[in-house]
Amino acid sequence: MRRLTSLRWAFLAVVALVSSVSGQTLLNEGFATYPPTGWTEAKGLIGNPTTLTGTSSSWTADGFGNVGTTGSARLNIWSTSTNDWMFTPQIDLGSGGSNTLEFDLAYTPYSTTVPATMGPDDKFIVVISTDGGTTWNLTNALRSWDSTTPISNTGDHIVISLAAYTGVIKLGFYGESTVSNVDNNVYVDNVWVGNPAAPPGCTTPISPVDGATGVLAPNGTLQWGGVGGATGYYLYFGTDGGGVTPPTNIVNGTDVGNVTSYAYSGVAFSTTHYWQIIPYNGYGAASGCDIWDFTTISDPNWGSGGGYYFANSLATDAPSHPMYNWVDISAAGTYVDVTSANVGADGEDGVLADDDWVGPYDFGFTFPFMGQNYTQFCICSNGKIYLGAIPAGTGESIYSGAMGTGATIRPAVYWMGQDLNPQDPDVTDRAVIYGGGGGGMVVTFWHCPDYNTAVEATDHFTAQVIFFPNGNVKFQYNEDELGSTFNYTSESHVVGIIDTTGTNYLEYRRLTGATVNTAGPLFGSNLAVMFGTDQTQIPVELASFTGVGGQGYAILRWETATEHENLGYYLLRKTAGGEVFTRVNEELVPGAGTTLAPHVYEYGDEDLTAGTYSYKLVDVSFDGATAEHGPITVAVGEGLPVAYAIQAKSGDPVEFRLSLPAQTQVSLTVYDMAGHEVWTLGRDRMEAGVYTVAWPGLTAGGNRASSSTYVYRVRCGEAFVQTGKVVLLR
Repeated sequence: MRRLTSLRWAFLAVVALVSSVSGQTLLNEGFATYPPTGWTEAKGLIGNPTTLTGTSSSWTADGFGNVGTTGSARLNIWSTSTNDWMFTPQIDLGSGGSNTLEFDLAYTPYSTTVPATMGPDDKFIVVISTDGGTTWNLTNALRSWDSTTPISNTGDHIVISLAAYTGVIKLGFYGESTVSNVDNNVYVDNVWVGNPAAPPGCTTPISPVDGATGVLAPNGTLQWGGVGGATGYYLYFGTDGGGVTPPTNIVNGTDVGNVTSYAYSGVAFSTTHYWQIIPYNGYGAASGCDIWDFTTISDPNWGSGGGYYFANSLATDAPSHPMYNWVDISAAGTYVDVTSANVGADGEDGVLADDDWVGPYDFGFTFPFMGQNYTQFCICSNGKIYLGAIPAGTGESIYSGAMGTGATIRPAVYWMGQDLNPQDPDVTDRAVIYGGGGGGMVVTFWHCPDYNTAVEATDHFTAQVIFFPNGNVKFQYNEDELGSTFNYTSESHVVGIIDTTGTNYLEYRRLTGATVNTAGPLFGSNLAVMFGTDQTQIPVELASFTGVGGQGYAILRWETATEHENLGYYLLRKTAGGEVFTRVNEELVPGAGTTLAPHVYEYGDEDLTAGTYSYKLVDVSFDGATAEHGPITVAVGEGLPVAYAIQAKSGDPVEFRLSLPAQTQVSLTVYDMAGHEVWTLGRDRMEAGVYTVAWPGLTAGGNRASSSTYVYRVRCGEAFVQTGKVVLLR
């Protein structure tokens, strides 16, 4: 209920008429209960005149805009027989004057809070009866809405002048639908009639409520109740003021107009914010209005807990973040049996059934996790992977509560802890696969079925867990393979990691029923989440494809997160205004095969005339399949280089091509893979231009370096630093 707290006039029943007095309120209804005292209902198609029947209708109580369940009046406009009326008590306007009708109006689909559009047959109309409710005519409509006049899903504040009317009136709110098509709700709240010949009173917060915690960030909406007689609102909003003086460092007293909501963006996580609304009209602004506060949620895209950090692929403000990059092990991996009958106890028959586990399986490396080292893992049917060999007699059970000592399987990673059933025969294309590659271990849950007794072939989702030798764990959620009937927004689940004692853990996401306890997202698009002990190295990959132009050449650089059966790459080029991409390199740039480790590649496209070029990168798999990336645009100049660029060419000797757009101090150092310095080129100053520098494969002491992979680091003053790898080929 959103009552106008500054207006303290008692509501009078129909038998006690209120006369119009300058600056007074004649009607003020916030729908704390429904129907309010003196309000009536009926049915009947609007006409000239309207024939009313009965004393009831489909108007009822609901939350404004479908938020909550009480506090406003709501009508479901749907089907073939909606012709429902809600009437105010009689109101005596006296001799007239500057009276107005004001109310809040919202429109949403039946069961959600998103925007909606009326069907072509649907109407919402506000009508005035000039004989105190004896007759109702369409010609007396004050305002009407249909499919051409949208209504906000979060609420519009409607102001209608009643200056042309005198004497005893009634107001009717009418909704109509004559064809069964769209199914929507209309909401009415804060109905006010009066003469605003004085400043308005203060309002109350709707969302967030005063003192609220867990409020959305960085984007969200402030909503407040409409005030009768107000023609606009001033907003103060920020993190300053401490709740004692108006906040100003986000919004400083801005006139937001005659609206009852404000969309904010870019606010900080885990921070207390203050806000104040001051209604005003032509007679002045309200005084003594309260300052409210709320605290925003922790950043759902990155954070920490239990000695670990996490970031997901949406966490652009994190020190580092992973990229979603699905690793396909369907051809090379080992399939867990999810179809045979379960004949033994947990883990004894190799069959993954409902409330079951299988394993242990070997990582193929030592996996450090929560202060312990593990060489094996077990796969559990209810959305978790146990680290080590599960002790004999341990049963697998459903757990979706808070992480901590309550988690029944630990140490473990909970990639979707809830009631799942890998044996559900309704989902025919389902699999659990595990396999190593490139020094990691991948466990894929393909079309993993939710547990239910209904026949639902699409009640499934797809995810995978990747374990890295450095102790990082990556969860990937494949929305491209999300079943249409799987509902992760209403079924309890938990996602996170936990140690063997239950005292160290990181809870990334938890849902209890429909309540979001911990807000890390899983779907919305293909998404990756990485857990690790170093927040600057949470991802093992940072994939990119970039290019820089120089004096008659372009250097293309790309970095992979993972590769699967990758034979190599070729590049395509198109000039500005051209229509066709042509191949640049005759021989493929060799790929890394199958690996979970990052790789950096460079290619120099030379002998170019000045101009703008577009490039695409094409990767080629062992079986000849290709995939394109890009395009990107590179500007190539005629004179001096337009940007710093380094191109390294493996061989004997190793060559470095340096592009310097300005005079700068240059240093170039080569290290072995253990980090020991092998060779250094240092120059005080180099003029702008293009230079080729050769490393002859000698150490600083003049000895021949062995054939191997080396790391180079080039620094150009304070303006540019680049690190990469080269191979010395003897």
